[in-house]
Amino acid sequence: MTGLKLLRWTSLDRLAQIQLSNATNPQQIASFKKSIVDHQAAIDNTKQQIINLDVQINWKIIETSELAENYTSVPFVPKDLTLKDCNSFPKNQIINYATQINSVGIGHLPDGAFAKIQLFKTDCLMLLTKILK
Repeated sequence: MTGLKLLRWTSLDRLAQIQLSNATNPQQIASFKKSIVDHQAAIDNTKQQIINLDVQINWKIIETSELAENYTSVPFVPKDLTLKDCNSFPKNQIINYATQINSVGIGHLPDGAFAKIQLFKTDCLMLLTKILK
């Protein structure tokens, strides 16, 4: 969907440039120039969204100090089994917990598991809302 949005903004930008080249009225010229600037900003924003989502899609589930074709699991006893419900936290705390999950190890999983899922859902919902506008 984001690719389609980028194509739409690019097409609108080209249309505004064509209209600008045919305009003679100073108000129209100013309007088309503003439209071009707005479309270029939207294009840049959409490109950044694509980059951000690509990073999320390619997030490594397993991160180790050595690369291997296959990994074997190691039985362990967790230190904490209390998963935290992120609905009871302010947004900055959710972001903090979700960011901690990116570090190697399992120490932050009880705090951050649902927070990471919540942030991903929020990002997807915001992107879909922008696309559907």
